[in-house]
Amino acid sequence: MCNLSDGIEMRGIEKGKTEMVLEMLRAKQPLELIVQFSKFSKEKLQKSENKMGFLLQSDK
Repeated sequence: MCNLSDGIEMRGIEKGKTEMVLEMLRAKQPLELIVQFSKFSKEKLQKSENKMGFLLQSDK
């Protein structure tokens, strides 16, 4: 594969992982479990959780 298609593939994988993490956060799964499956750092997850909390509050 060329570098461009590798980059596109990696972005797609990252987007899929991010969507999975958001669903796990919505389901209130423990951070340790999300870290184990997503390989994201706890810090990255906490930032996503904070951002998602803001988005959920704005939906009300």
